[in-house]
Amino acid sequence: MCVGNPTGYIIIWFTRMVLEEKTITMKRTLIILALFLALFFFAHKSLERKEQKEVKEEEAKKMHKKLEEEAIERPAISKTADAISVSGFSLRHGKNVILEDVSFEVKRGELVCLLGPSGTGKSTVIESLVGRKTPDKGTIKILGEDIRKNKKIMDYVGFVPQGAEIYMNQPAEQNLLTSATKWGVKDAKKKAEKVLLDINLTQRANIEAKKLSGGQQKLLSLGMELIRDPELLILDEPTTGLDPNTRNNIITIISQIVAQRHKTALFTTHFMDEAEYCDRIALIYRGHIIHMDTPDALKEIAKTKENLNPTLDDAFIKLIERHDS
Repeated sequence: MCVGNPTGYIIIWFTRMVLEEKTITMKRTLIILALFLALFFFAHKSLERKEQKEVKEEEAKKMHKKLEEEAIERPAISKTADAISVSGFSLRHGKNVILEDVSFEVKRGELVCLLGPSGTGKSTVIESLVGRKTPDKGTIKILGEDIRKNKKIMDYVGFVPQGAEIYMNQPAEQNLLTSATKWGVKDAKKKAEKVLLDINLTQRANIEAKKLSGGQQKLLSLGMELIRDPELLILDEPTTGLDPNTRNNIITIISQIVAQRHKTALFTTHFMDEAEYCDRIALIYRGHIIHMDTPDALKEIAKTKENLNPTLDDAFIKLIERHDS
């Protein structure tokens, strides 16, 4: 029994009385009383637990309401500045050069990818853009603001890392609501339903995240950023480890979000077919941006009399040869 609880001591006392009592009638009476007290004790504990749960739920509601009320409006940003501007960016690890004199820009409303083989510095660029790594020299501006001087500008950035950062034991919709609470998002339920529709997870809203497929988990991770309506989306290898159909689905959804929500997105990939969806492609090789242009313009570079319809692979090979020569 619950030591320290008076009801528990009474039940123990009655039990002893029953064991010591020799009269059958009295034993029955004591047993009935003991059962009655036991039922009363457990009913009391059940009611107590229910009240505690209701108190916690009420506290959670009050906290969410407070977050909504205290949600600070993001400061105004330039509507004309590039979404991303990187200039003279270099990074070393000891004697190893990771990135050397990297410069590129992403204009507002563009879908751009960093395309290159593994180990060329794509993820390092992404981690630097979101402030997880600091360049040895050069500047990084997000929406016109130097990220080292104005860290609040990152409130406008949604970052989706390689590994899906989601709550595995929560249903898909609850993941979005948890993210909404974290960021003080108003009208969270309504916005969560809209995001689920955008990422094609409406039918999976009540399924625990751990039971979703790898592609659906990546989309849910994206949704947890979309719930706060960022101006700029930065995604590191969003399709790694997925089958071709799922990869195509994810890139299609990202491109639709950029077009329909008038957002800007930058993602990394080593798949040429994904790059075809982009407005522009930044080719990265051995820590350098060796060229940046539209898919069609890049193909033109590789056009010859023998190859009138070159692919992005042809263009990449041509530019690598030019860089190495």
